[in-house]
Amino acid sequence: MNKLLEWPKISIALLALPAVLLIGLPLVAAVWLIITILTQNGSQDWLLFLSVGSVLTGLVYSIALAIIPTLLALYSAFWLLARMTKPPAWMAALLAIPHVAFAIGLSLLLLPGGWISRVWLGLDLQLQIPLLTPFLSAIFTDKSLPFLLVTLWLKELPFLLLMALIVMQQLPVREWQQVGASFGYRAPQTFWRIIVPQLVRRLRLPIMVVAIYGLAVVDVALVAGPNLPSPLAVQVLQWYQQPGSELFAALGSVVLLVASALVLLLFRGHEWLHGQCARLAVTRGVNIAGQATLPSFVQGPGIARLRKFLAQLPFAAFLVVQIATVIALLLWSFTAAWPNTALLPTSYSVANWQWEWQPLQEVLWNSLWIGVVVASLATVLVLLMLEWEYQRGKRIADAYMLLPLLVPQLPLVMAWHMHVAPFTLAAPAFWLVWAHTVFAAAYIWLTLAASYRNFPNMWLTQAATLGYSAPQRWFKVRLRMLAAPIVLAWSVGFSVSILQYLPTLIFGAGRILTVTTEATAYGSGFERSLAAIYGLAQIAWPLIMFVVAAILANKYRVHTIRGA
Repeated sequence: MNKLLEWPKISIALLALPAVLLIGLPLVAAVWLIITILTQNGSQDWLLFLSVGSVLTGLVYSIALAIIPTLLALYSAFWLLARMTKPPAWMAALLAIPHVAFAIGLSLLLLPGGWISRVWLGLDLQLQIPLLTPFLSAIFTDKSLPFLLVTLWLKELPFLLLMALIVMQQLPVREWQQVGASFGYRAPQTFWRIIVPQLVRRLRLPIMVVAIYGLAVVDVALVAGPNLPSPLAVQVLQWYQQPGSELFAALGSVVLLVASALVLLLFRGHEWLHGQCARLAVTRGVNIAGQATLPSFVQGPGIARLRKFLAQLPFAAFLVVQIATVIALLLWSFTAAWPNTALLPTSYSVANWQWEWQPLQEVLWNSLWIGVVVASLATVLVLLMLEWEYQRGKRIADAYMLLPLLVPQLPLVMAWHMHVAPFTLAAPAFWLVWAHTVFAAAYIWLTLAASYRNFPNMWLTQAATLGYSAPQRWFKVRLRMLAAPIVLAWSVGFSVSILQYLPTLIFGAGRILTVTTEATAYGSGFERSLAAIYGLAQIAWPLIMFVVAAILANKYRVHTIRGA
């Protein structure tokens, strides 16, 4: 490495501290707790735990939530990509809709008493179809495992779709398509046999992050999932909050960790199996003679336009569902009266907003200052770690930085809280910010690392030849030219902080309320109007920050281009 680009040795050593604070200490605390649980509890404790009837059912629910929505979202993303390789402009905005707000909106849209169910009942009365109501009851059931599976599937689809699009931009897709065509493959065959196996391998970490989130999901499960029994993560949280049930909570957290290892192995097996099947399909080739040829009357320009229109329909349907959930939140937040068979409310009122405005201001302010502090702190720490990586000349493994996302969140947060519980009473805000920062930093690393690593070093070399010191080169050259991705990464960190439910609930201990804790509380109780108000409030801050970040990022890009 060019010596002109190095920092003083002491400074380089100090840059390593964030890695210890963000990853090392939390994981050591978690491992220490797990070892303690395994050594202090005998077979009798485990038999007593496993004898609880809801444990095995909850474990099956949790594993299903880890596998089914992830695979559905992954292959739905591939199916959409096979028809459209250009990312829609609105897709990134869907990530600003938090999981809990989306679950509340989907509940207000689909569950009994929701918007669609009321429209359906109105049609039933008008058309007098006796089988319509039983059919409606069979589809729009109350909170259940199928509804939770659908909620997670639709919410994780935009994330995996965007991750796949980012990966595709780094691959020679056009050349592969030309090679596939030369071997007689049609475009869909080329996509599934050549491109998809590469995507599955390169999307390994995002897929695992989504799977582990589903395994240990609590807030969305409280809003949309079954209650008796609940997924295992929900049961573990309830035991942890219930005096005298700490043993079950500890043993349940260990079971979640073992289940997470099993889920990760299953997805590694899925990746290997997918690669083997793709390799077999490629080696077999394609039977050109056996391929059906389309008749001439379906090969005209009109049919081509129709096929293009039909290819857009899945994206349109998906967008309609997302928009409809937000509209449902808006309608319910202002509803004064809504008969069961009416298409829209018959009267509106701002009374719910007026009644809830005072407590809403407090949770909005708490969410804002916590999000700003966490996003700023996490961004600074990640930048320091990336610079430390650059100075060492050796990359930090992404899997190491994403470990907080590859382990179920509940056991981690419980382990941290058990170690620092005596100190949280005096300074709950400090420990809450620290817990948020661990997870926000992981997502910021996922967002920012590629841009930082691909920064052209020629600019630093030229600045060094002009006499700039290492700190000056970092602040005046690298930091300014990376301002756009840094701002966008900061907005991601802010959004992640807003979405944190378990760290806020456990470390805040009811003394620090945010929009997520309140939205989950009202959503699980299904107070429709209040749930809609807090669902909209949860959407507000991330959406505002994403818009501001996009404007600032565009401004920084323009200034950088002009300056260059």
